Amino acid sequence: LAAQEGTEVSLVTAPSAQEALEAWATRDDFRLAFVDLSNLEVGQLEGLPRGTEAGAALAVVALGPEELALQALEAGVHEYVTPLELSLQALRRAKERALRRKSWEAHRLERLLHDELTGLPLRTLFMDRLHMAIRTSVRDATPCALFFLDVDDFKQANDTLGHQAGDAVLKEVGRRLRNVVRAGDSVARLGGDEFAVLMPGVVSKEAANHLAQALVNAMAPPVLAPHGQFLPVSLSVGGLWMATATLPAAEMLHLADMAMYQAKFSGKGQICLL
Repeated sequence: LAAQEGTEVSLVTAPSAQEALEAWATRDDFRLAFVDLSNLEVGQLEGLPRGTEAGAALAVVALGPEELALQALEAGVHEYVTPLELSLQALRRAKERALRRKSWEAHRLERLLHDELTGLPLRTLFMDRLHMAIRTSVRDATPCALFFLDVDDFKQANDTLGHQAGDAVLKEVGRRLRNVVRAGDSVARLGGDEFAVLMPGVVSKEAANHLAQALVNAMAPPVLAPHGQFLPVSLSVGGLWMATATLPAAEMLHLADMAMYQAKFSGKGQICLL
């Protein structure tokens, strides 16, 4: 297919299902996979690459007997070609449809996992990143910092000045948080006026407190609302620093949330780090 269309590709072949699965597990640069199911039974389809998984960049075209088509599609392939349909033209059409379908999936997933207003990851994607950070912290014995942030007096300002002003505040808070964090950190909007920041590899609790202060300081300039008002903005920040992240992700986020409430009880723009 690549030779006929003049496309430059890097082709990887695997003579066995086990070797193919090992390749999929160790590389993340595959864009398209052709899978021959001729010698597989229905019960063996669970080993197929999950091209429809969140974050997967792989489009999958399966080739095999007609009786396996439904199970293969349910297992996550994007297109299926039977022996009766098999031809260069059929493979080309299947490839194009699989890539288009995968592109549509990726676009849909992007909208589901990112906040439309701020462009930040939503809770589901953030929790996935937190799970990954915990696994890395445990594996490499590295520290991790997690912050839960709440915009002070947001509901009052939103109710008084209107949703346009509230949206302007949330959008600007998201932009400033992104500008403050380091490469490799994650910022998310958890819902309403609540945000979270994940910072792997922060070397000490003192360093974590310094980074939390930078998040608070970033809100110092007032936000320009749509009708020309300059709105003061401050954050209450609760944080959790661990030399090794041994707690479950949900518990870590809960503790950071509780620390945020302690900070809020102390006044506006305060930090409480556990």
